[in-house]
Amino acid sequence: MKKVLVYIATRRQKSNTVLFAEKIIKALSMAEELEVKIFTPTSLKILPCIGCNTCFYKGKCPQKDDLAYLVQEMESSDLLILGSPVYLHDVTGDFTILANRLAYWSHLLKLQGKNVLAISTCSSNGHLSVVKEIYKIFTFFGANVFLVANAAEDYPNQLNNEEWMQKTCRKVVEKTLKVWDHPHSNKRLEQQFKGYKNIMMARVGNGEDSFEGNYWLKEQMLDYETFADYLQNEVINKERVNRV
Repeated sequence: MKKVLVYIATRRQKSNTVLFAEKIIKALSMAEELEVKIFTPTSLKILPCIGCNTCFYKGKCPQKDDLAYLVQEMESSDLLILGSPVYLHDVTGDFTILANRLAYWSHLLKLQGKNVLAISTCSSNGHLSVVKEIYKIFTFFGANVFLVANAAEDYPNQLNNEEWMQKTCRKVVEKTLKVWDHPHSNKRLEQQFKGYKNIMMARVGNGEDSFEGNYWLKEQMLDYETFADYLQNEVINKERVNRV
């Protein structure tokens, strides 16, 4: 059974983006047995970032809310489906709040190649602006955003077009089945890994006692030339051992 976490950053009841996610989940469940958890800002209490920088120095936020629970669910899932409706050609404020609270992940590549599907819905414009933003943010966090998909309601009418929806869901299923057994790297992740590795090597070499440098040491990320090699030898091998 595969574990899927869905986070849709909307407070709207009967949200189009939630509906789109549910159709994707239904298609995936016909190909694989799933355990699915769907969250929105109304089902979780995620406070705005207060800019204290504690997470960068200690690896966790001092605020008391549901973020730690959501992080635990993200890290234990095989697939993340992350979405937002288009608000002024951008993600919603709630999505930005979540991204800001997880900003320290960008220095750690914390999601370690976890596979992510980015989705959005719009009326008649902003078709790619939100999914591109989700792609950017979660690639910074170390995820492999393997596919993005937007469904428009008015121009063109895709949400209510059964033929388009079925075709899109089939594409999602095909792409997902190819990637979700293991974490994956990509060109952009490799660039980030190389850049941050140089920074962490310098910190460690200078004897700096920092949370970020110690994280890279503990996770043995400094031992590898590429993120793909790290994932193969550390993350994937650990998954195999845990299954035995």
